[in-house]
Amino acid sequence: GDFYGISAANTWEKIEILCTKKKISPKGRDNLKEALSKILNLRAKTHLYYKHECDDVYHPSMEIEANAY
Repeated sequence: GDFYGISAANTWEKIEILCTKKKISPKGRDNLKEALSKILNLRAKTHLYYKHECDDVYHPSMEIEANAY
């Protein structure tokens, strides 16, 4: 189970419940939702780039060849 005993269908609902239970502030809720949106967007773009589900992201300046994966 979850740390606060929260049962929700998805992360978005969990964030709302945490705010309702005053475990996080409304500003914290908004920040979490914004961060999650950006992360999921980056993940989707990565999947489209590699043309399959691949959660490894490499910056061009890294020495590891991205195509090796």
